[in-house]
Amino acid sequence: MKDKQIQQLFDNYAQSLPQQDHLADKARGMAFARSEKKKWWLVPMVAAYCVVAVAVLFVAITLTNSLVNVTPSPTYQVYTSSQVTGHIVDRSDIANAVKVDLIDEQYDVIFENYRAYYFDDGQLAYIRASLGVSTEYGVVEVQLIAENNKFVRNDLKYTYDNYIYGQSFTQKENYKDGEYITSAYFEGEDMHFYIETMSNPSTELDVQKILQILC
Repeated sequence: MKDKQIQQLFDNYAQSLPQQDHLADKARGMAFARSEKKKWWLVPMVAAYCVVAVAVLFVAITLTNSLVNVTPSPTYQVYTSSQVTGHIVDRSDIANAVKVDLIDEQYDVIFENYRAYYFDDGQLAYIRASLGVSTEYGVVEVQLIAENNKFVRNDLKYTYDNYIYGQSFTQKENYKDGEYITSAYFEGEDMHFYIETMSNPSTELDVQKILQILC
C-alpha cells in the first residue's frame, strides 16, 4: 500500500513540472550526431568507387577506340593493266625469277616466250612466260605470271588473296575436255607466282615435277 502511495506522489510531481522541449531537441541532436559519426566513412568510400568506375570506363573507351581505329597496313599496291607497259625479253633476262634452265635440264622446252611489264618509273610489275615442255607422254603447256611482291594486278587480286597471301603453296587439279589442267600458286622471297598447265592425263607426274622445279 505504501509503495503505491509513493509511486503516485512521484507521478503527480512529474506531471506538475513544465515541459522541457529543449531537452528533447538536445537528445535528438546527440542521436543524429552519433549517427553521422558512424557514417562519415561512407563519403570517401563512395568517392573511391566513383574514381574506379570512371577509370574503368576511360580504359574501356580507349581500348574500344584503339580497336576500331587500328587497320592493317596493306602489304601490296593494286594496279591495273593500263598502268604498265610490256616488253619482249629473253630467257636470260628472267632467269632469276623463272627457272626455265632447270626445266630444260630434265625436259625439252620446245617453245617459249617472255614479256616483262614495267611501271613508268621503271619498277617491274610482273613477268609473263609461256612454255611448251616436251615429256615422254606428251607436251605440257605452261602459262606463268611471276609478280613483284609489292604489287597485285586488280584482276588477280581475288586469286592472290585466296590462294597466295599467307600460303606457301596451293594447287588445284581438274580435267576438262579430256585435258589435265592444274592451277598452282605460291609466294617466293621477292615474287609470287600464278601457274596454269594443260596436258593430257598421262603427264600428271611430269606436271608435278615441273611445278616443283618452278617452286
